[in-house]
Amino acid sequence: MSFKEEHPNYKEYKSEQFYYSDVPYSFNWSELESLVEEAGGKEREPLAKIVQIIAKITRAGTISGWPSYDAIDFVVSKIRERVKEGKFYVLMDCLGILCDDGELSIETLNEFLEDYSIGYRASSGAWLSGISWEKIEDEDYEDSDISVDNSVVTPTLSDNMSISSPEGIVNKKRGTKMNNKPTKIFITHSAKDSEYVLLITELLRRLRVPNNCIVCTSDHIHTIPNGENAYKWLRKQFVESNLHMIFVLSKNYYESIPSLNEMGAAWLVSTKSDLLLLPGFCFSDLKKESGCLDKDIQGCSFESDDTMIKRWLNNLRDDVIFEFNLEKPDEIEWEGFRDSFIKEVKKLAHINGTDGRNMSQDNNSSFYEDTSNPVVKAIVEAGGEVQGYNTVAELLGISVTSAKRKIQQAIDEGLIIAVGSNVNKVFRLKSQNESIVFNKTDAVQISVESALLLVYAATDDGRIIREETLSPYIKVYTSHKKFMSEVNERESARWEEALDMLIYLGYVKEVGDQESIYTLTRTGYDKADHLKDIMNINTDNEPLDEMKRLEGWRNET
Repeated sequence: MSFKEEHPNYKEYKSEQFYYSDVPYSFNWSELESLVEEAGGKEREPLAKIVQIIAKITRAGTISGWPSYDAIDFVVSKIRERVKEGKFYVLMDCLGILCDDGELSIETLNEFLEDYSIGYRASSGAWLSGISWEKIEDEDYEDSDISVDNSVVTPTLSDNMSISSPEGIVNKKRGTKMNNKPTKIFITHSAKDSEYVLLITELLRRLRVPNNCIVCTSDHIHTIPNGENAYKWLRKQFVESNLHMIFVLSKNYYESIPSLNEMGAAWLVSTKSDLLLLPGFCFSDLKKESGCLDKDIQGCSFESDDTMIKRWLNNLRDDVIFEFNLEKPDEIEWEGFRDSFIKEVKKLAHINGTDGRNMSQDNNSSFYEDTSNPVVKAIVEAGGEVQGYNTVAELLGISVTSAKRKIQQAIDEGLIIAVGSNVNKVFRLKSQNESIVFNKTDAVQISVESALLLVYAATDDGRIIREETLSPYIKVYTSHKKFMSEVNERESARWEEALDMLIYLGYVKEVGDQESIYTLTRTGYDKADHLKDIMNINTDNEPLDEMKRLEGWRNET
């Protein structure tokens, strides 16, 4: 039985504690991706089935031929789209599939729902086929009386020091139920980082966020009004608004007493929080610093690759559009805004000398002396390399979802690198002479074949052609270059998969209807320039010749 059949009037349910027909602002869609992967189990077949069913429910179309692991975030993005359209029941039906057709336990699913205060509990009924959804009433929840008295919060250093583990943090992942207060975006930062922050406010204005809904003391458009007492005015914003906090973190931030004061007060009363770590400051630095921030909160670091940064900015855009009921910008226009923001941040970092993390040989020699990180310790004990999320989960004795989180944290901290596609991903220790800034994994996140297609197309007229022939095989080529050594089943599958990956990543889009013609997006051109540079691809050579050279490059990684 579907969720909608069990709860036909779910949109009429009311609660001060739970979400019955929507998800909180703080809902982490990446965590849902992890649940899907965990439901797929160790074998590929269950995951393929789950992905296909979700694709059908969300009207995502056919995704046959895609590697199942690579399709996870695609189908989750479709779930997210349906929820934004007001089809909350689609999310619930897809969650049920993870247990009915996958290997996700009901206990794990209910824990996930509880974390986000979604007011239903899954169970397996004796008389019903599949998951049954029980509505949770306010009085059924043992923590329903927990509250935070916002009226007593004042932004002082003593508050910051006294709330290093505030009760409110427990509910931060679940989100705070909305009330009639206005929503405001509050950007907390060090005055020394004002140049970076001005880029953020500009990006928000391009999304048409009202000027009076942004609070940023470094931007004259959004700063404290003339004549107002700074702390009294800030306290008023904390008490009278639903705050979406953007913590812009750096070494400068943690060296600033006013910034730490602001952090303490804002973190306790904020409705939603985002972390943006500026160049030269990564998650391993964050864990060393004192302060009240939950070290496991999701965030973005400019020490990560561009794919992760773009994903974070896309999520920020979606959240802001939802919070302020804004019209979504044209996708190409948004890509321009987003990519320009990333480029300008990196340009500033280069000027300020924070675009690299120069580690001395002494630091490198002791890089792994501290094996307190559980993922690093597991990989060290396994000989320096481990394949697959499931393997890491088994070594640590935790769920795949938890393992995926810990692995990503280790990658963000520059402790390990990931090589290969999701289905065959290998995690290994970063070698002592391997630069944290230059990282070959940024290139091998897509295959060498995909990289060559993209780079040669960018050098040519920006087009890739997928042609059906009289034989049962597909030909893939650019306007003036040949990539397949011969037309057979193996080569056809090889290059069709390479093109599928470019489509999936948003680097190309289809424009033709007779021959299938794909053109590079703006993001695709930027990625092509990046790959050409770090892989030293010489487009004066024929693709097949470069392919032979890059096979050796790939083996070195």
